[in-house]
Amino acid sequence: TTLGKTTLVSMAELGPKPIKAYKNPDFLGSRQARTIRVLCEMQETAQRMTTSEIEGTVLFFGSARSRTTAQWETKFAEMKAAGEDTTRFVKTKFMCEYHEKITQLASKVATFLEQPKFQKVGILTGGGPGMMEAANQGAYQVNPSKSIGMGISLPFEPSLNP
Repeated sequence: TTLGKTTLVSMAELGPKPIKAYKNPDFLGSRQARTIRVLCEMQETAQRMTTSEIEGTVLFFGSARSRTTAQWETKFAEMKAAGEDTTRFVKTKFMCEYHEKITQLASKVATFLEQPKFQKVGILTGGGPGMMEAANQGAYQVNPSKSIGMGISLPFEPSLNP
C-alpha cells in the first residue's frame, strides 16, 4: 500500500525471518564461531560443576601415551607379531611405572578428599588416555563422583577415558 511517499510492505512480502546466529548450525560449526563454541564448553562445564557441588579440583595432567605394564606388553607383542617397527614404542616403556604410581597417588588424594571439609573437591584430568586415565581410575576407585575428566576432540584420539 502506498501512503503519500511511504510504501508499506506486508509481512508476507518481506520473506522468512533470518535464522538467529545461535540457532544456525552452519555458523556455529564455522571457524569464525570457534570462540563461541569454546565459551559454551566453559560455561556448560561450570554449570555442571556447580550442579555437582564441586568448588575446587586437584589437577592431574600427563602423557596420553602411557600404559600399564600389562597394556604395554600386550601392545608390544601385537606390534612384533605384525612386523611393525617398535623403535619408538620401546622408548615409552619407562612410563609404565609412573602410570601405575599415578593411579595410586590419585587414589590417595581422593581418599584424603573424603574428609568433610574437602567434600566439594574433585580430581580433575584432561579426560584422555594414559596418565589422565590412570588418575581418573585411582579417584574412581575411592569415589566415582570425585573423578572428573575434561575432554577435547582431537583427530587422533578415539574417545575420552572410561
